[in-house]
Amino acid sequence: MKKFLSIALIAAMALTMLTACDSASSAETEAAATEAAAAADSGETAETAAEAGGDYKIGIITGTVSQGEEEYQMATQLKEKYGDMIVTATYPDNFSTETEQTINVATSMAADPDVKVIVWV
Repeated sequence: MKKFLSIALIAAMALTMLTACDSASSAETEAAATEAAAAADSGETAETAAEAGGDYKIGIITGTVSQGEEEYQMATQLKEKYGDMIVTATYPDNFSTETEQTINVATSMAADPDVKVIVWV
């Protein structure tokens, strides 16, 4: 019985993965791979190719310095390195009791249409 359930679960997962991939996303992936290969041939670095790809921002939400200084420092270093491409914010020390403020931090970052990814550290 366990073998049957395991096989059924694996089959369901494989079917889900196959149906989730459509031709448009595979065409975009091929186009991105072609651009990356062309950039590598022309001597461009990955950073210049990413900058030329479009205007987007990456949001990083970290804890405060009192919670963990390393994650906060890494986020500020990334902001210094990539400039306006990185948007940083911190969640409160008592995030489990201050849920409204935590949600407010995330929604204010998500309100910016240029922010494409929010990374919680």
